[in-house]
Amino acid sequence: MKKFLTAFLAASFLVACSEAPESVADETPTAPQLLESQFAKYTGVYSGSYVCALGENGITISIDTIVDLIGAEGGPTGKVDGRLWFYDVMSNSGHPSGAFKLSGTITGAGFDLEPVGWITIEPDNWGAAGIEGEFVDLGAVMNLIGQPTGFGTAGCEGFALKRLEGL
Repeated sequence: MKKFLTAFLAASFLVACSEAPESVADETPTAPQLLESQFAKYTGVYSGSYVCALGENGITISIDTIVDLIGAEGGPTGKVDGRLWFYDVMSNSGHPSGAFKLSGTITGAGFDLEPVGWITIEPDNWGAAGIEGEFVDLGAVMNLIGQPTGFGTAGCEGFALKRLEGL
């Protein structure tokens, strides 16, 4: 009987220690619920070319993250971070290549991104430019239609980049 009583008390003690009182359990913090951005469909890598005063160059833009901005004026808005690479194309070689970070906003499908720092060493006589434009969903493929902005971009034409799939 003594062994039974000792086992019963030990088991009761273990159960009592393993169960938190309801008032404490209700106050236990849980992991925050992350909501997918309404703009998530625009993230990805887009590639193509653009033409400026010195001719055609290759361009790749990675839209890395889009975070919804709660309470922004003018409708649903998000903060966008990305990267832009520029490089030679076969038809127009001999230009410098480089890459820089972009940051800005998206409202609806329209975006406005500004350069925020070089990833590579800044090439001589070249500067980082912003881009503005919009995302166009053509069903089978998402396009990024844009225009370079900022100093030195007056002679640049608009561009249409296609999202690369399967990366």
